[in-house]
Amino acid sequence: MIYNPNTFSNINEVKTTHLDLNFIVDFKCKILDAVVTLKLVTLVDNVSKIILDTCYLNIKSVSCCGAQLEHNLADITEKFSSALHIQLNDKLSANTKFDLIINYCTSAVQWLEPIFYSQTSEKNHPYLFIQCQAIHARSLAPCQDTPAFKLSYHASVQVPQPLRALISAVELVGNLCCLEICRTEKFIEIGEKFLTLYEWNKYELLVLPASFPYGGMENPCLTFVTPTLLAGDRSLVDVVSHEIPHSWMGNLEHFWLNEGWTVSIERKIMGRLHGEATAEFDAIIGWRALEQDIELFGESNVLTALTPKLKVVDPDDSFSSVPYKKGCLVTCSWNVKNEFDHTLAKACHELAERWHRARDNQVFDEFSPDDIKIFTPEQTMVFLERLFEFSPLPFPVIEALINFIVSWMLAIPKYDLDGNKPLYRLLNQTKNGSELAKKTFRENKSFYHPIAVAMIEKDILK
Repeated sequence: MIYNPNTFSNINEVKTTHLDLNFIVDFKCKILDAVVTLKLVTLVDNVSKIILDTCYLNIKSVSCCGAQLEHNLADITEKFSSALHIQLNDKLSANTKFDLIINYCTSAVQWLEPIFYSQTSEKNHPYLFIQCQAIHARSLAPCQDTPAFKLSYHASVQVPQPLRALISAVELVGNLCCLEICRTEKFIEIGEKFLTLYEWNKYELLVLPASFPYGGMENPCLTFVTPTLLAGDRSLVDVVSHEIPHSWMGNLEHFWLNEGWTVSIERKIMGRLHGEATAEFDAIIGWRALEQDIELFGESNVLTALTPKLKVVDPDDSFSSVPYKKGCLVTCSWNVKNEFDHTLAKACHELAERWHRARDNQVFDEFSPDDIKIFTPEQTMVFLERLFEFSPLPFPVIEALINFIVSWMLAIPKYDLDGNKPLYRLLNQTKNGSELAKKTFRENKSFYHPIAVAMIEKDILK
């Protein structure tokens, strides 16, 4: 029996095998006018109804075999939206295949304004993208929004000129306008040595507007990435080494299996490309992130488990390093005793201790930007994190430190959840910082993606 508390769908009675999606995009009214055909098969006898997940969808009609079907939307819930109940005209026996055709429209997707909200870079055209993880596919179409079933799909998208539509598929329609990120082919080549041949024929990267709330999103054939990866010196492109292994790992039923295996392969790729010290350094960072998230949630919190019970929890609220880092420890038996090669970490800690010892200085000639010239961005982050473990630095030291790392600071991701969420949370916890955090968030809220807005609000406004 399949258990998934985050779907309303009767997943133990019926299964989706294919979706045929047809969209007409109206940017002026911010509406997707849509028709979806669900190919379904019954799993048991006497199936008389279908229940699907929805999120703010306007259902116009539901039909099967040319006959209209009775249907109703249940009341919306705070965490999982609402269920669409569809009454079949006849009871169906097990292994019966049939199609449901649903006409509907939706506005509950990611619309980015060109000018008013300044959410796009050139501010000339509107922009729309779809984010389905974790349980947002139900805002795009009525469906069984669960990882329990794997299915194929076909999509047709009509957009006004001069805009183009792109979808995650082997055959992409439209002109892909994307800056080439080096080493991508090398990542795939190394992955093939550890795993199997890359089956998808192509791998494209689409750089989204800055309000995209994630570092990357592993859609097959077309990975979405944040523009903050484009630092100008190719120092941040190794993030792609995490997204590429998803092409092999897929999206497994348990999130920790999906991400745990992916992190494991990512580290193998980094070790092969840059040396084992780099892979071990990433493990050190991962271990620390895992400790911090367990401390944040609390050791006995169910969200620190590999398979957390999310019966009354929005999956977005469970997002942390736990399924990634703890999942990696389990899937590859990575060094669970925290005995890593500390070569790269040692240089970060030693530099931080030098600044700590200089807290009473008035002159800082002993420091130079060359001190971090050969640091990777990850090393610079570890250096700064180590500084936070000391008592607060006096203002003259902070001012000198800012000048010291200003060139690197320009490359820090400014808009994605990994950077913004902890920044707002920590500022909100500081003395006299709560009002500043709330004020800054409210002033910039219109720029952020709706998912980022919802998660930050839960941290600092509730």
